[in-house]
Parts: sequence; structure tokens; C-alpha cells
Amino acid sequence: MINPIQFVATTNSLRSLKNESKVISISDSALDLIVYDHAQIKVPSQGLVRILNVKDIVYVKAESNYSTLYTTDGRSHLTSRTLKHWESLINSSYFIRIHKSFMANKFHVTSISIENSTLTTTTDAELPLARSKKIKVLSLF
Repeated sequence: MINPIQFVATTNSLRSLKNESKVISISDSALDLIVYDHAQIKVPSQGLVRILNVKDIVYVKAESNYSTLYTTDGRSHLTSRTLKHWESLINSSYFIRIHKSFMANKFHVTSISIENSTLTTTTDAELPLARSKKIKVLSLF
């Protein structure tokens, strides 16, 4: 409970702060990066539920009704979730569908080969790039 003296002091502090402070505007893309930096997902894998930072996931590979998440530390996490599940769960601002069996973290893409229809990641993984996805992928970079 605030007594009247504390209330007046708090009100005056807020007024002076309002007069002295400057409004900082954050663009949507900057806000996305802030969220991306702290986003986590739960990944059920081999009897455990692992919590992964989204920024650490390099790509996701579909394997029938399973999928494997590959991370920056070189580990792979096999899960009984489909690629479609991960696509709907992870923000499309960070991940792009590059093939019917692959989804890549756009912050981990290091190169795109138009001739070979491949995409290379920060972990040196070479992923297939579907012809139908080339234009969309190139427009993001």
C-alpha cells in the first residue's frame, strides 16, 4: 500500500522521467531479432524433452513421420514430430522451407548455389534447394 507521501514522490519521479526520457522506437525486424535471440522450443527426443534455443537450430530434416533437428554444436535430435509440425511452431521469420524434406534457419545460411541447387549452412552442411523454392529463398537474402 502506498501512503500519500510516497504517491506524490512516485508521481513526481514519473513526471520528471517522462520529461527527461526520449522515446525509442523499435522496428518490427529488430523486435523479431530480440525475440529470436531468446526463443526456446521443447523437443521430445529419445525419451527426453530437450529445450533448445531456436537460434541454435541450423536446420530440420524430415524423415517420413519423424524429423531431425541439427544444432550448432553438431548434435542431432531425432523426434517423432513431422517437419510440418516444426514449420508451424517455429516463426517463419527465422526458418524457410527450402525443400519438401528440409527447413533451414536463415541466419545460418552461408551460401546458395544456383547451379547445384544447394544451400550451405554455418556447420558446412549442404542442403538441397528445390527449384520451386529458389526464387523465394533468393528474395530473402
